[in-house]
Amino acid sequence: MTQRQAMSAIEMRHIALSAVRGFMRSHMLDPLKFPAHEAHEVLDDMARLQPDLIASRWYRSASSAQLSRFYQEWEAWRQETQRMLSRPS
Repeated sequence: MTQRQAMSAIEMRHIALSAVRGFMRSHMLDPLKFPAHEAHEVLDDMARLQPDLIASRWYRSASSAQLSRFYQEWEAWRQETQRMLSRPS
């Protein structure tokens, strides 16, 4: 895999993370309340319902290592966002 392809996979994973958060918000759900395994379930549903999305294409071709990174990045985003929201103004 070339560096350009690796970067593309990373970008696609970031798009998938954003797409899941957006999908949840569009259904009046707060993504902060959902752990990574539930975000994964949403991504799986999205891939079946909207197979042409970049997020769906990434998901169908993602290795187990890439899915592990999805989980890690989801939880890191949740922790950081919750930390920022709990700061006094």
